[in-house]
Amino acid sequence: MNEKKDVPRGLRNNNPGNIRHSSTKWRGEIKGEDTAFKSFSKMEYGYRALMKLLKTYYYKYGLTSINGIVNRWAPPNENDTNAYIFFMATRTGYPSNHPLPFDKEHITKIASAISRMENGIDAVEQEVLNGWETLQKYP
Repeated sequence: MNEKKDVPRGLRNNNPGNIRHSSTKWRGEIKGEDTAFKSFSKMEYGYRALMKLLKTYYYKYGLTSINGIVNRWAPPNENDTNAYIFFMATRTGYPSNHPLPFDKEHITKIASAISRMENGIDAVEQEVLNGWETLQKYP
């Protein structure tokens, strides 16, 4: 069995949030082999993209709670959104309908939980923090 195939898709692509292909060109994005999901040169760029999307959700769409974020991130037509929300609230310890600030503590925790839900493996904390730092450097 191919070892690389044993690694979850989002981690193979350095795309822990499983961001789909779109016209948006992200910092650190590379041409990968995946026909459905983006690939990044380093995991920090994948986390940066995930957090940049969360930033858009917060400031453009006013989605500041786990309910709001997950309903857009993992819509019911593609996912069991209620199960995703329950997982996120349990994993982060944040009430699902409570507005959260856009800050390092909350966003890195949300990004880690999304990565866990998407890939079935706990996020590497330093990679998440590197993604946050990259987002601060390249907003």
